[in-house]
Amino acid sequence: MPDSNIEKLVESSLQAFDGSNKAEPKPYLLTRVMAAVNANATGNNFWLNAIAFISRPGIALASLFIIIVINTGIIFFTTQNFTAKPDIVQGNSSPRDEFAINAGLIYDIENQEPQ
Repeated sequence: MPDSNIEKLVESSLQAFDGSNKAEPKPYLLTRVMAAVNANATGNNFWLNAIAFISRPGIALASLFIIIVINTGIIFFTTQNFTAKPDIVQGNSSPRDEFAINAGLIYDIENQEPQ
């Protein structure tokens, strides 16, 4: 049977590890790894220092309060300026006519005859 052959192979593989010893790390390896991680994390990085400063609760709440005050001020002061204004009277020409006149003037300037 094929199952018995596989079981023999598994047993022989497991017996190969019987004489081996447990692997042990070098002394103070964890201390060295943690020191390297902390050295990279606490470096003089501008963005880390800026985020640490902004994430303070007092700074965050003060910034949020200032933003809310500015936004409400903008809303109230801009609505007062939009009162009824008199209608602006425009000339008789429409924007389409002004464009046609300007385009015609360009060609007239190029093709002027000497006086």
